[in-house]
Amino acid sequence: MNPGNLCVLVLLNFVHVGVLYALASRFQQQARGEWFRGGMVGLNAGLNGLLIEAILRQWVPAVGLSLLVALGASLYVSRSSLYHRFIGWANWLLPMSWLINALGLIFVGINLALAPLGYCSERFRALRVYLRFEPHTCTFIMTGGAIRALPAFKGFNMGNFVFLKPGSEYLLRHEIGHLLSLAAMGAAFHLIGGIDESLIQLRYWEAYAEYLADSYNQPTRSVLSMWR
Repeated sequence: MNPGNLCVLVLLNFVHVGVLYALASRFQQQARGEWFRGGMVGLNAGLNGLLIEAILRQWVPAVGLSLLVALGASLYVSRSSLYHRFIGWANWLLPMSWLINALGLIFVGINLALAPLGYCSERFRALRVYLRFEPHTCTFIMTGGAIRALPAFKGFNMGNFVFLKPGSEYLLRHEIGHLLSLAAMGAAFHLIGGIDESLIQLRYWEAYAEYLADSYNQPTRSVLSMWR
């Protein structure tokens, strides 16, 4: 796949996911809203398979990982703890998630590079970091550091990397919910959801992506409870 075709594919994907996201948000809690959510999962599954086959020239891993992602369209599967384990670890292998994971890795590197300053002077105490690993979904959790959530937020997710402000560990499951949504619906969904909660919604927790992610932390009987 040449760079020109790849750019067109990325642009079309963002437009397509943007439309599906808007419709799923508009008709949330309704059956038609579930069709649009399923459309985002299916689109992500297909594009992951296409890109994996183009990179490896092997159809077996392409089909296998596509099917794993596509299973997330079913609430019976997506709410399974076993599925969370598979999709969390598999996120590293999904090309449609690489942009977010790459940015997360860069953020971790910057925070680690600046962290020694925090231990040399109390003036730079905020640069101190604490890094730990959550094996169930293969998530690295960084608390503190130079790169952290905006003032109105306590943490944020960048794929398999979660960044929390000190004292905000209670948000961990919510942020892991964003990882699961990224694996199921791709980087376009992740970025559009971030724009929705940061710039569009008056109350950020009413963003569609926030409802889905928070279901991993606080499950409900709603169809928006995608992850538990």
